[in-house]
Amino acid sequence: MPLMGRPAFAMPLAQVHDAVPPWVAASADALDQGVHTNTSARPTDVLPRLAEAGYLGLGIPRAAGGQGGDITDALAAVVALATQSLTVAFVYWAQRGSLEIVASSPQAQAREARLPALLSGARAGAPGLSNAMKSLGGLEPMRVQASRDDGGWRLDGRVPWTTNARPAGFSVMLGATRPDGGVAVFAVDGPSTGLRAEPQGHLIGLRGSHTAALALQAVAANAHAVLHEDLASALPAFRPAFIGLQCGLSLGLASACIAAARAAGPLAGAVAQGLDACERELGSLYDELLAGLRSGAYATGPAALFRVRIALAYQVRQAAWLELQAGGSRAYQEVNGTGFARRWREAAFIPIITPTLAQLESQLAALR
Repeated sequence: MPLMGRPAFAMPLAQVHDAVPPWVAASADALDQGVHTNTSARPTDVLPRLAEAGYLGLGIPRAAGGQGGDITDALAAVVALATQSLTVAFVYWAQRGSLEIVASSPQAQAREARLPALLSGARAGAPGLSNAMKSLGGLEPMRVQASRDDGGWRLDGRVPWTTNARPAGFSVMLGATRPDGGVAVFAVDGPSTGLRAEPQGHLIGLRGSHTAALALQAVAANAHAVLHEDLASALPAFRPAFIGLQCGLSLGLASACIAAARAAGPLAGAVAQGLDACERELGSLYDELLAGLRSGAYATGPAALFRVRIALAYQVRQAAWLELQAGGSRAYQEVNGTGFARRWREAAFIPIITPTLAQLESQLAALR
């Protein structure tokens, strides 16, 4: 089955992604709204099905239990999935981003304790670093504190936003302030004593992504729960993959909007020209992203990655706007089943994924 909305720019998809599983497109609207029908996957099915299809180990070394390759293989998977369902792609990003945080840990015992279950999909990976990353940028105070307790750690506070907090079991990667003032990255398993997930049921979309706030009260964490002693110094190790894979969400969604616009009928004038220009810019940004990830340049020069992420978010907005113009009143009618309303909601989510566009633009300004 060919990819729906496959972009004109070349995507180096692994063979397993020559056809995105049919259930992804069939479940897109239901997963976006967090409902289940006889023809759609349940939210709890998404991660096991991604594991079964071979997505989780892409770009993880074979020695660590993965499928080999590099991060651009996982990026291609995000792009492909996002052409059909941002919810599914977002769940995959959360799992793969969590794997990157764990795999980059210098603590061998911490890595070995987490990787197998995350790679198999037996445990969901929930990246809960939103607050910590915003805190490093001076945008908000830290909300989780770590204190020493019987040779281990006690964690108290709140993670205001994390994704993939599956009721069946998840590992959240969160930042917590140590007694000396530094911020460490912990991996904490849930559900567990003192850790309570509070689902974000009021979201306008992506409701099947198991997005929740987490409340922590006297949560016990042993020494092997510390993945990175200092978040600021660890960021260069996993930030390129973490943000680079987020860029795949924009690439796939913008591509889907362009494909839907072209399918709406013969186009001419400004809309046709706009679609051509948007597609060219997406191809250019994708090439730039691939080069930066493969060369390792983003580890020491994150500003270039920030600019790509920002530019892609604006291209998503443009592509969604062009889809609306191409479809006209038909796009605004749910009965047509075009998926426009879902993609419009998905496009609204792109700027607020942590790090948000506001945060990235603020950091870029500070680097000038």
